[in-house]
Amino acid sequence: MNKATFHPLAKYFPMLPEDEFEQLKESIKNFGLLEPITTLNGMILDGRNRYRACIEVEVEPRYHEYQENSHKPIDFVVAANMRRRHLLPAQKVQISIDIYGEPTYRGMQKNKTDELPQGSSNKEPRSYADVARETGVSAHTVSRVVSVQDDEELKQQLRDGKIETTVAQRAMKQKVANTRLKQFEQTHEGKVPETWQGLYALAPNAADIAHDLGRIINGVDKWLSNKYGLDRIDPKGHTPLLITKTEKAIEELNRFKLALEELRDE
Repeated sequence: MNKATFHPLAKYFPMLPEDEFEQLKESIKNFGLLEPITTLNGMILDGRNRYRACIEVEVEPRYHEYQENSHKPIDFVVAANMRRRHLLPAQKVQISIDIYGEPTYRGMQKNKTDELPQGSSNKEPRSYADVARETGVSAHTVSRVVSVQDDEELKQQLRDGKIETTVAQRAMKQKVANTRLKQFEQTHEGKVPETWQGLYALAPNAADIAHDLGRIINGVDKWLSNKYGLDRIDPKGHTPLLITKTEKAIEELNRFKLALEELRDE
């Protein structure tokens, strides 16, 4: 192999940062190439950085042809790089999504096979928890990365390790909020109405509302299961206030539910 060609499946992982590449060059210069470069059909499948380093320090590269077995070539690339590379959590998740497709919260929806790269294993359906286990990050990190998949600029920054998930998600929410605000201003002649519909339009992400409602439901469930000691509440002293607060909460939730139904039916 006089001049190496990189296999298309090697593209999903970014090249090493300059400082890490310099360390790799120094290591190869002093100790030689410790791990051979893996090729597939004469193209480099894994080891682009090692190849470049060998060329620059004038060390003869060594190659090993990948023998396909029960694992697909892309799975080999993922396993090798997720283990070896110093990648940020967000990078790992974004690369996994690039390769295997976007997961769903409970893994109930399937990715389209034609959206997966050539040579990829079909890992559908996958949940956030599945991706978290595969990449060694938290499911919360996975959900944050999933939330920015409609923005190519943010996705690229995640791939390159230039942005953290919290920053990416905040930027995405701001973009969505700005878009919704402009739409409402155009529809309502520059005025955003002080209604549930207006508040919904300004919400950075509907998932935030769902998350808050989930917290309310969980809180009520814990309350009813006596986590907060209902059996110790003074019937005469506390219950009138609690009943009033509960009725108010139910009233507000019903208002919100009706407003959501109006939005749905528009």
